[in-house]
Amino acid sequence: SSPLHLFEMEEVSLPRGWRAPVQEAHIHYWMARGSPDVTITITDETGAVVRELPGTGQPGFNAVSWDLTLAEGGPGSSGRPSRVPAGNYTVIIRENGATAEGTLTVVN
Repeated sequence: SSPLHLFEMEEVSLPRGWRAPVQEAHIHYWMARGSPDVTITITDETGAVVRELPGTGQPGFNAVSWDLTLAEGGPGSSGRPSRVPAGNYTVIIRENGATAEGTLTVVN
Protein backbone atom coordinates (compact mmCIF):
# COMPACT_ATOMS: atom_id res chain seq x y z
CA SER A 1 0.00 0.00 0.00
CA SER A 2 1.04 3.61 -0.57
CA PRO A 3 2.81 5.49 2.25
CA LEU A 4 0.55 8.49 1.54
CA HIS A 5 -3.23 8.71 0.98
CA LEU A 6 -5.40 11.79 0.28
CA PHE A 7 -9.03 11.38 1.32
CA GLU A 8 -11.88 12.59 -0.90
CA MET A 9 -12.66 16.27 -0.32
CA GLU A 10 -16.13 17.73 0.10
CA GLU A 11 -17.33 20.42 -2.28
CA VAL A 12 -16.98 23.87 -0.73
CA SER A 13 -18.98 27.05 -1.41
CA LEU A 14 -17.40 30.47 -1.76
CA PRO A 15 -18.60 32.95 0.88
CA ARG A 16 -20.96 35.64 -0.39
CA GLY A 17 -19.32 39.03 0.19
CA TRP A 18 -16.28 39.97 2.25
CA ARG A 19 -18.21 40.05 5.53
CA ALA A 20 -19.48 36.52 5.12
CA PRO A 21 -18.07 33.86 7.44
CA VAL A 22 -14.81 32.39 6.19
CA GLN A 23 -15.30 29.17 4.28
CA GLU A 24 -12.49 26.64 4.27
CA ALA A 25 -11.65 23.56 2.30
CA HIS A 26 -10.66 20.69 4.56
CA ILE A 27 -7.81 18.53 3.29
CA HIS A 28 -7.36 15.22 5.10
CA TYR A 29 -4.57 12.78 4.43
CA TRP A 30 -2.85 9.77 5.96
CA MET A 31 0.88 9.07 6.10
CA ALA A 32 2.50 5.77 7.02
CA ARG A 33 5.53 7.52 8.50
CA GLY A 34 5.96 10.97 9.98
CA SER A 35 7.93 13.47 7.93
CA PRO A 36 8.81 17.14 8.39
CA ASP A 37 8.95 17.51 4.59
CA VAL A 38 5.29 17.62 3.51
CA THR A 39 4.06 20.11 0.91
CA ILE A 40 0.53 20.71 -0.32
CA THR A 41 0.17 22.38 -3.71
CA ILE A 42 -3.18 23.56 -5.08
CA THR A 43 -3.47 24.14 -8.82
CA ASP A 44 -6.29 25.47 -10.98
CA GLU A 45 -7.77 23.83 -14.07
CA THR A 46 -4.87 25.12 -16.22
CA GLY A 47 -2.26 23.61 -13.87
CA ALA A 48 -1.16 27.01 -12.51
CA VAL A 49 -0.27 26.99 -8.81
CA VAL A 50 -2.76 29.08 -6.83
CA ARG A 51 -1.56 28.21 -3.33
CA GLU A 52 1.07 26.21 -1.49
CA LEU A 53 0.49 25.17 2.10
CA PRO A 54 2.76 23.57 4.67
CA GLY A 55 1.60 20.08 5.54
CA THR A 56 1.46 18.53 8.96
CA GLY A 57 3.87 15.62 9.06
CA GLN A 58 2.54 13.32 11.74
CA PRO A 59 2.32 9.58 11.14
CA GLY A 60 -1.31 8.61 10.64
CA PHE A 61 -4.16 11.05 10.05
CA ASN A 62 -3.41 14.71 9.18
CA ALA A 63 -5.72 17.65 8.46
CA VAL A 64 -5.02 21.04 6.86
CA SER A 65 -7.47 23.82 6.00
CA TRP A 66 -7.31 26.20 3.03
CA ASP A 67 -9.18 29.51 3.25
CA LEU A 68 -9.80 29.56 -0.54
CA THR A 69 -7.42 32.47 -1.08
CA LEU A 70 -4.66 32.88 -3.63
CA ALA A 71 -1.04 33.09 -2.58
CA GLU A 72 0.06 36.66 -1.88
CA GLY A 73 1.47 38.21 -5.01
CA GLY A 74 -0.24 35.56 -7.13
CA PRO A 75 -2.54 36.19 -10.09
CA GLY A 76 -5.28 38.62 -9.14
CA SER A 77 -3.46 39.78 -6.01
CA SER A 78 -4.28 43.32 -4.88
CA GLY A 79 -2.57 43.53 -1.51
CA ARG A 80 -5.30 41.73 0.41
CA PRO A 81 -5.87 38.00 -0.06
CA SER A 82 -8.03 37.35 -3.11
CA ARG A 83 -10.44 34.43 -3.15
CA VAL A 84 -10.21 31.89 -5.92
CA PRO A 85 -13.04 31.72 -8.45
CA ALA A 86 -15.40 28.76 -8.56
CA GLY A 87 -13.95 25.75 -10.38
CA ASN A 88 -12.13 22.48 -9.95
CA TYR A 89 -8.78 22.53 -8.19
CA THR A 90 -6.19 19.79 -7.88
CA VAL A 91 -4.69 19.20 -4.45
CA ILE A 92 -1.25 17.55 -4.60
CA ILE A 93 0.48 16.30 -1.47
CA ARG A 94 4.17 15.41 -1.66
CA GLU A 95 6.17 13.67 1.03
CA ASN A 96 9.63 12.09 0.58
CA GLY A 97 9.04 11.13 -3.05
CA ALA A 98 5.46 9.92 -2.51
CA THR A 99 2.64 11.86 -4.16
CA ALA A 100 -1.13 11.80 -3.70
CA GLU A 101 -3.62 14.01 -5.50
CA GLY A 102 -7.33 14.65 -5.66
CA THR A 103 -9.90 17.12 -6.93
CA LEU A 104 -11.52 19.84 -4.87
CA THR A 105 -14.62 21.55 -6.29
CA VAL A 106 -15.34 25.17 -5.31
CA VAL A 107 -18.82 26.50 -6.16
CA ASN A 108 -20.49 29.90 -5.90
